[in-house]
Amino acid sequence: MYPLLHTTDLDAAFDLAQRLVALADRVQEVSVSAVTTPQGLPRYLPLPESAGRPMSTHLRVPAERAEVVSRLFKDLPEDRFSWYPSGTGRVWDLKSTEAELIEAVPDLLVDIDMDAVEPGRVEELFIATVGRDIGELGWSVVWPSAPEEDLWSVPKYDGVELVVHETGWCSEEWSPTHSVWVCGRSEARAAWAARATGRTVVGEMQLGR
Repeated sequence: MYPLLHTTDLDAAFDLAQRLVALADRVQEVSVSAVTTPQGLPRYLPLPESAGRPMSTHLRVPAERAEVVSRLFKDLPEDRFSWYPSGTGRVWDLKSTEAELIEAVPDLLVDIDMDAVEPGRVEELFIATVGRDIGELGWSVVWPSAPEEDLWSVPKYDGVELVVHETGWCSEEWSPTHSVWVCGRSEARAAWAARATGRTVVGEMQLGR
């Protein structure tokens, strides 16, 4: 995947992502993910209803918070927890009512994920919701073939990624900037998409989808 834009303007990034998606022969599905706090979880609750899909919400538990989280969640069944040799853990399928119990505990993060969403159902809502959280909005597409440029559709790899408040795709390092990426099998595909939207490739390839 190749970057076409780095900007602090989320609306501009979303606009470019949508224009790139419009170049595709077909949009297969949409995926969203975010990293928020227990206090931030309620903002995302409208997403599953809009998407018509379930949303995964998993709590990350650092080792230094494991004891207090275990105590606060002592009534949860054991299969809701995973504990690792490092002392860190996960609480699976965190509910908003459970998140309220741990709002005062520092250093806790919640992973939010939703995939295989029908295009057009969550994109604008996600952009309105994400705020200052790290997030990613991805479209799996089928790019048109361009035999004259030796470009061919590869649905497994074709896509567009909008990365929100993150230094790079899946870096989980907060940034004031957002970025838009073209996914495909070659830089030529990214250059094709850049020309079609009046952009240029602005950075090196990063391994992605």
